Amino acid sequence: MPSLSDSARESILRFDLNIQRRHLLIYLAGLITVAIGTAIGVFPLRVSVAAAIFAGAAAGSGIFYWLYRRGVDRRILNPLWMATDICFVTLGIYATGGLGSPWFIWYITTTAAAAFVGGQRTIVAVGVGNTIAYLAVLRAMGQIRFFDTAFALAFTRMVFLFGA
Repeated sequence: MPSLSDSARESILRFDLNIQRRHLLIYLAGLITVAIGTAIGVFPLRVSVAAAIFAGAAAGSGIFYWLYRRGVDRRILNPLWMATDICFVTLGIYATGGLGSPWFIWYITTTAAAAFVGGQRTIVAVGVGNTIAYLAVLRAMGQIRFFDTAFALAFTRMVFLFGA
């Protein structure tokens, strides 16, 4: 693999740092949305739980921002960052009721991140990871069995989400 020039490396670093800043803003917007939704009774979730999930995700963005600044190889950081995001979304789904939770929509943020920082294989890998995490948490909660109606609903949500 050819060596990158200093300006190319600097450009890639700026790109990675901008993505982490924007990710932080997305999580803060999510926190505000859930707090308002909880206050008006739209979400059956205590604000403290949402705050913990979004604060953890925002802290993760801060940690990844710091690691990118420190020069840790993005080929290591990008998969770890996306896996961390998948975990936070899955935790949100667990905390908000599983199959009845609208939080599965947040998986689109991990797929969007994969589109920005990786190629087609990265997008497919993250989409598969999202689907496995979603089905696994629903199965662990006892809300689906494989190949029942609830499984079909959950799987169809993932196909629709990533197909869109």
